[in-house]
Amino acid sequence: MFVNERNFREFLKINRLEQNTINSYVSTLKNLTSWLEMRINNSILDITLPEDFRDILQEIKANPHFTAVNKIKHYALTSALSAYSQFLNEEADRNLFIPNNFNSYTKEDFLSEVFISEEKYNLLINLLERKNVGKTFAAKRLAYSIIGEKNENQIEFVQFHQNYSYEDFIMGYKPTENNFELRTGIFYNFCKKAEENPDQKFFFIIDEINRGNLSKIFGELLMLIEADKRGKEKMKLAYRPEENFSVPENLFIIGMMNTADRSLAIIDYALRRRFSFFEMNPAFDSDGFKKYQSSLNSNF
Repeated sequence: MFVNERNFREFLKINRLEQNTINSYVSTLKNLTSWLEMRINNSILDITLPEDFRDILQEIKANPHFTAVNKIKHYALTSALSAYSQFLNEEADRNLFIPNNFNSYTKEDFLSEVFISEEKYNLLINLLERKNVGKTFAAKRLAYSIIGEKNENQIEFVQFHQNYSYEDFIMGYKPTENNFELRTGIFYNFCKKAEENPDQKFFFIIDEINRGNLSKIFGELLMLIEADKRGKEKMKLAYRPEENFSVPENLFIIGMMNTADRSLAIIDYALRRRFSFFEMNPAFDSDGFKKYQSSLNSNF
């Protein structure tokens, strides 16, 4: 499977499309030019730049066979092309078309950008690796320093709020044009991604973790995020009882919260027991911050 097709499939999974729909979109794009009798040697999936896709899209829609074939295929052509257009635009924004060419990122890089002491950094790493569960800038750079490079493919980010639910996080039924469709959520998809790459470390970052109802969001998976159950214990999912699901060992969860938030007082014990806590204070007297100040002064 080519890199671009794999990335497109991941994009569709993250957007909670069912596997049958994903396969249909990919198949449609692969067969599109032959259905329309277009003299194009390459597949649509070979296009990686939005501007190139816009040019070919005009040619596709001007094709005399497009309307008839689209109708025969229950408008699958329109849906697949729209999804691929959105995918290319988002990929361009995130600059992900340079696979395996990430900037290296080390412990020294972290300490130069996040102003805590080396002693506290080592403590933070030990806590995270012991529990597998731990603000956005610092959390991402902590993940980078463990991965060894600025690799966004191994990091996922979400923010909890009062209305966030199991259906958003794991899976649930979502309305479609004419019906409801079972779609997988962001955490489920990221677990599967980590499971497929057991030799790499993946980091799921949750902002405002204390604002969500953990038992409502994690459901039966609340037990499976515990370090001693990773990759060993499996449970049947509420919406898919035929599947035995587990949280892989190579997935780490970093939860962030603001200590000034009053809702901290009502964090339930399930959160406290499963996570290690590390408080990050302002570090205006740290060597890293002093070096940053000096760099600013040298520019004036």
